Amino acid sequence: MTQANIELIRTIYDAFDSGDHDGVLEHMDDGIEVIATEGLPWSGRYYGHEGAADFMRTIEDYVQVSVETEELIDSGSSVAQMGRLIGHAHSTGQPFNTPEIHIWTLRQGKVVTFQNYVDSRAQREALGLPLVDPPSDDTSAGPRETFWG
Repeated sequence: MTQANIELIRTIYDAFDSGDHDGVLEHMDDGIEVIATEGLPWSGRYYGHEGAADFMRTIEDYVQVSVETEELIDSGSSVAQMGRLIGHAHSTGQPFNTPEIHIWTLRQGKVVTFQNYVDSRAQREALGLPLVDPPSDDTSAGPRETFWG
C-alpha cells in the first residue's frame, strides 16, 4: 500500500495546486477532519466535505499558494509530507516561502484526517497581521470549530 498512498497524496496536491477542489474532495472520506495550524485566518477544525471545501476557499480568500513537496513518507495508514508553501498574500502582495508539514491519515483509500503545520509567524507577517492575535470568541464558524475553544 506504500506506493498507492504516496501516489494518492501526490494526486491530491496536483489537484489543489490546479485549483481543482472537486479533485481534492473526491479522495476525502465523507467524515474528513481537517485540522489547521493555529493563529491564521483559516485556523481551526473543519468537518466533512463541506468543511474541507470551506477550508480551501478560506485559504484562497487570503493567499495565492502552491505546495512544493520535498519529501513524502509513508507510515502505513498515514503519509507525512514535508515541503514549502509558496505564494503571496492578497492583502499585502507580500510573497512567502515557508516550511510546512502535512500529516494525512488514510483508511480504505480515502483521507480521513488532514493536519497541517506551518510557520504561522511567517504567514501572519506576509498577511500583515499582528504577530499575536487574541483568541476569538466567535462560535458561529459553521462546520468547523476554532482552536481557541
